[in-house]
Amino acid sequence: MRYSAIRCMVTLILSLLAALLTAAAQPAGKVYRLGILSPAPVPDPSVATIPNLVPMALRELGYVEGGNLIIERRFAEGKLDRLRGLAHELVQLRVEVIVAVSSAIDAAQDAPVTIPIVMGFSDDDPVSRGYVTSLARPEGNITGVTRAAGTVRASKRLELLKAAIPQAVRIAVLATGEPGSSAQVQEAQKAASARGVTLVVVEVRGTDYERACATMAAERGRALCPRQHHLQPRPSADYRASRAVQAARHVRVARAGGSGRPHGLW
Repeated sequence: MRYSAIRCMVTLILSLLAALLTAAAQPAGKVYRLGILSPAPVPDPSVATIPNLVPMALRELGYVEGGNLIIERRFAEGKLDRLRGLAHELVQLRVEVIVAVSSAIDAAQDAPVTIPIVMGFSDDDPVSRGYVTSLARPEGNITGVTRAAGTVRASKRLELLKAAIPQAVRIAVLATGEPGSSAQVQEAQKAASARGVTLVVVEVRGTDYERACATMAAERGRALCPRQHHLQPRPSADYRASRAVQAARHVRVARAGGSGRPHGLW
């Protein structure tokens, strides 16, 4: 992952940490204790990783390691069976917040509920894994950042689209035959059924967006729901991305003119 992307996620983590650390009035001179739990080896100081970037960014917010901040770092060195023991060590050290990186979240989950846990890059769906009750209202003591793109966000995007266009009862979704696409479609289907919406799945073959949009119009969908990668430009997919954007604009204009074609964009 590029440095800029990591910095973006770390910024989100830090905003959560700052809120957790200052949730209650603290006496002057208070020294905070932060725990970082990672399944990886100790990182090179020059590498942009959460264990390296968190202290740097916290310093910019006035939390200085060795001053008003103590950071307890624990690394499993790739031995995942060590994570629970390391998490227990952090609990014994009375850390006030635990930043759990990737697969360390499961181990950190065993900590007392009084210790907030910040997910630092969860590759799993935090809802299905039982980390949180829902994305909108995590509940419990776990919050943070997830990289799970497909199943986690598919139902949420449909929910937001339905809220934006209440009259939409048929929503089209662009999909491919990839496993990730199938998982997203399944989640979107569940959300659609719960909201009385008919989901029209339109397969995109390569860059044939013209055919896909023609199919979508024929099915009389009321809103368009492309998967994320259809609108995300990449060096090798500029044409594909541009066609998706053009298709979306065509849909909006067509609806504005009074046709029965879709008029929303997800």
